[in-house]
Amino acid sequence: MSEISRRNFLKNTAIGAVGVASISLLGGCADNKENKKDTKVTHNPVRTEKCDLVVVGSGTAGLCTAVRAAELGASVILLEKMPAIGGTSALTEGIGALNSYMNKNMGEGGKPFDLNEALQRSMEYAHWSADSIVFRRFIRESGKTIDWLHFDCGVEFLSADPCAPTSYPSWHLGMVNGEFAYTGQAVHKPLIKYGKKHGLKIRISNPATGLIVENGTVKGVYVQDKDKNQEYAIKAKNVVLATGGYSNNKEMFKRFTYMDSDPICNYGLPEGRDGDGIKWAEELDAALHLPGTVMYGYPQVVGYKPFGGGVPFLFSMQPILRVNERGERFINENYAGDFTVTCNAMRLQQRVFSMLDQSLLDYFHDKEIMVGFENEGANTGEPFPEAYKVVEQGIKKGQIHKCNTVEQLAKVIGCDVKTLQETLDKYNNACATGKDVEFGAPASILHPMKTAPFYVAELQLAMYTTVGGLRVDEYLRVITNKGKPIQGLFALGNDTGMIYGPDYDVSILSGAQQGWCATGGRLVAEYVMGK
Repeated sequence: MSEISRRNFLKNTAIGAVGVASISLLGGCADNKENKKDTKVTHNPVRTEKCDLVVVGSGTAGLCTAVRAAELGASVILLEKMPAIGGTSALTEGIGALNSYMNKNMGEGGKPFDLNEALQRSMEYAHWSADSIVFRRFIRESGKTIDWLHFDCGVEFLSADPCAPTSYPSWHLGMVNGEFAYTGQAVHKPLIKYGKKHGLKIRISNPATGLIVENGTVKGVYVQDKDKNQEYAIKAKNVVLATGGYSNNKEMFKRFTYMDSDPICNYGLPEGRDGDGIKWAEELDAALHLPGTVMYGYPQVVGYKPFGGGVPFLFSMQPILRVNERGERFINENYAGDFTVTCNAMRLQQRVFSMLDQSLLDYFHDKEIMVGFENEGANTGEPFPEAYKVVEQGIKKGQIHKCNTVEQLAKVIGCDVKTLQETLDKYNNACATGKDVEFGAPASILHPMKTAPFYVAELQLAMYTTVGGLRVDEYLRVITNKGKPIQGLFALGNDTGMIYGPDYDVSILSGAQQGWCATGGRLVAEYVMGK
């Protein structure tokens, strides 16, 4: 099977959770490389350059900052440590915004959306632990960002979608030649072209190695030129950190989230997101805002490295029975599409298993699947003729276990047979009565586990990126622990998550993270240029 379409899945899932800053499900779940311990760095630049603004990181946040500043007349240098532009942002799908040119008349009665209502809903989701002042400015400016990307930068948008019944149609999907395209193609390419037209300088394989600080004010950055194997300095009036968070830094991940990253499937790029910006700012006494906030992803099937394909589609994304290492049910399976809820619940278990019986497999194969699979031509309410083949291949590869008895099923899970049988009895009773008295799952997704053989797969936590980090004000200035802005220093995107509480919101503002990146970048550029 090829790549799963998250767009179709999210629209049709029972919960209808939002794939807000959705990462393209490419790449595997290989372990991250060990990060070297931090040591005191001595800088010996061989030359010094000057510009108005230096931006560290070329994802959506960095690109929007650099391009908008160049458009306004600034001399800008955009640095990227990797050999390609865009980072993990290039693999995302949509940019969140409200009241853009595409959806201005999509609100109630053909009016623009009530942004105060959107603010209240989002803040309530976060229990007001997001920064309301920062969020208010973001949401009020977000539609203007889409308009700027389209009318000024030449970005074409296919649609503005609600990825869930509970979400606004805020997920602006890019397109190329009239068809959907990921952000790297649909957004980044025209941005780069437009930026270069205005004199933007982009340097790949040129990682920043630290901040230049004079009397508490950030005056630029040190840079390693890999082509010349030498370090140089860039003096600038302002520095923007858009380094992509810390999801590939094991030590920082453990420090902020209290979890080991090794068992977590990381859907983003395997290199480059090392927490550089956060580390440098902390050295200047920068404050943090809920740094442990993670954008989880759909749980992965253990042993299944590439994400795309039928095994995770059946055993992770379908709302089927899940139990923990004790053989106990622990969640309303209707939340299968809400990766924040699902992974939060999984964190409290030692191991998690997803299962179905032969009758449900037959149902998927012959009658209908519960959620869609657009790229493979399978839609909600239609048969999934690949179901048998998918399971057979999963068994051969050891990703799925086939069990003829409950005893065999318990052995695979490693739990007590009696406990598992009690779980199945309660679940099957809920299926028979249509009333789930334990967790409240709707009757529409309840299918009994009675007909052998049984099929079971183990699931593991997965994440797209980290979204917690530095504390910033409404102008994206990095704030110290004393509440004062660090002069000359700004932070964007995954380096700061001021619009979130401890959980990534996947149910209200579709595309929020990429929207935060794009709008934040535009606003920083306008602020430093006095617009």
